[in-house]
Amino acid sequence: MVESTERFAPLMHHLAMPNPLWTLIQLYPDQNWDWEKISSNRCTTMKIIEDNIDKYPWNWRGIAINPDLNIAFVLKYCHKFPVYCWSDISAHQNVTMADIEANLTLPWRPIWNSPKSQSNHGIYP
Repeated sequence: MVESTERFAPLMHHLAMPNPLWTLIQLYPDQNWDWEKISSNRCTTMKIIEDNIDKYPWNWRGIAINPDLNIAFVLKYCHKFPVYCWSDISAHQNVTMADIEANLTLPWRPIWNSPKSQSNHGIYP
């Protein structure tokens, strides 16, 4: 007797997803995941985080160093980042001096040996 493929449809949907990390998290949400590593992982996009912002225990320091971080996400969720994250955000490769200059009310933190601090044009004291 041949089993119906309909029984496996939910699993096949997950296997077809292009993000293996996120597929595993969705399949096994109750596992003891390391959310700092997941939050900083390059497979965890800002879209995934935003779509699941209140569903999982995101680690905001991990998000601050995630390669996909962008200024739009920072501006939208700036209130969620603890103060100790702002050095990482300030030095992030996707945050430009123009972004910092356009948003001077945010709690930017200088990284004195970063390329940005060498050309800060008086942004930092």
